[in-house]
Amino acid sequence: TGMRHTTAFTGAALVMACGAFGQTTAVTGGVTGGITGVVQTADGKGVNKATVAIRFRPASANVAPPFFNADVTTSGNGTFAVTNVPDGTYAVCPAPPAGPLLPPCDWEAEPTVTVSNGKTTSMTPIILKGGADLWVHVDDPRGTLASMEGKVPGASLLLVVRVPGGRPMHIPLTASSTSGFEHHLTVPVGTDLVVTAFST
Repeated sequence: TGMRHTTAFTGAALVMACGAFGQTTAVTGGVTGGITGVVQTADGKGVNKATVAIRFRPASANVAPPFFNADVTTSGNGTFAVTNVPDGTYAVCPAPPAGPLLPPCDWEAEPTVTVSNGKTTSMTPIILKGGADLWVHVDDPRGTLASMEGKVPGASLLLVVRVPGGRPMHIPLTASSTSGFEHHLTVPVGTDLVVTAFST
């Protein structure tokens, strides 16, 4: 794949804080606008059934967020629309339904849009880049880790990957056997990746 990897191991536990995307939409009143856009692949094809999360991003710590959450699904041609959006700046984070496409907010700067004066704002197309499968095999031929995991403090293994300067992404366990554990995650191509193992 042309990817270069560096690996670091540490015994420290990793605490990962992930913002939970809500499933409700609510507005406290006042003039509201809207957001429209399209989610596409690199070759310009619309991404069907991508889940698009709309989240408020305050300009400063002193700005009170409007009580608003929205999660919408793209249509067959990749378009989406959100109504009743209060004025403000929002992150727009699409997640592909499946396949080797990358959620942009996980790996790069999140797309943002500003709604003002109660008007509908049309975004530039959001492009989902293709990724590659990162496969990590953890050798455990004697079953040592398997016998202790979840029973002995520090015996559980957490694998994460990040691009330099990016936030860590969990590499989930997808299978296990008598020889060890298999972890898979779709990751960007053509960039350095840092894979880290933590005991928890």
